[in-house]
Amino acid sequence: MPGTIPERLVRMMGTDVDVDVTKRVLKRAGFMTRGIASDGGIVIPGGIEVKFYETNPQVFLRHGYTDAVAFPVVGRSLGLTQTPAGMESETQFADDPDGLGRQIAYLYGVNEDKEVYSRGWSFGWRTLEQEWWSLSKAQDYLGADYDEDLVPDWALERGEVWAAIRSLMNEYSVVPLGADRKALSRAYADKGVRLAGDLVAGMDLATATRQLGELKEQREADRMRLDKLESDILALRRDGASAVARGDTDALCTALEDMLSMVREQRGNRS
Repeated sequence: MPGTIPERLVRMMGTDVDVDVTKRVLKRAGFMTRGIASDGGIVIPGGIEVKFYETNPQVFLRHGYTDAVAFPVVGRSLGLTQTPAGMESETQFADDPDGLGRQIAYLYGVNEDKEVYSRGWSFGWRTLEQEWWSLSKAQDYLGADYDEDLVPDWALERGEVWAAIRSLMNEYSVVPLGADRKALSRAYADKGVRLAGDLVAGMDLATATRQLGELKEQREADRMRLDKLESDILALRRDGASAVARGDTDALCTALEDMLSMVREQRGNRS
């Protein structure tokens, strides 16, 4: 529902990283920022309560919603730091038996070359106090960080965004967004990072699934259009010369020629 305050927001960290490869530590993981989210709102960094989280500072894989591992804890926070732009954490990835923590660390830049292959973090919280701000108030608060291109259409129409004034931090997670497919392919082919290969496969299969759906929709639309044209042919046969006088037969031929031209062009592109 437009305007509903979510419980998770995705952010992309930068590619300039400070790491300790031996200890598997990413020293500045920017997992949340104060900018307007695609959901149409702002989480106020100064209003985030972290005491509950700090008693058990786990870092999850996809918020735990994954079938990839039985226990989706892939690291821990060594300390949180509030910044002018949001919040950062010093993240230590797990040295787990199957190597998942080490693989994620590698992809997030904890490697000798400090090469970043994936940048996505997702911050989870529970809103304790909320307000609705006009866009002008949001712009005043964010200053140079205000980007109208990020404001969703519903918020522009309503002229307001939500603001989570006080919130309770639950966790933050690594998520497979903001990943560079070509870089991931290199990480798998050149470095043997199995997780990178799994992510590329997931990206490709997601793309294939989307394209298949589009093809099915197009095929169904074409079938319905052909059925309609066939029905028109039968109807116009009954009308005879009067159909010519109305221009219906010419319009029918034009429509069929357009479809045939499209099919011929697609065949030519495949050859």
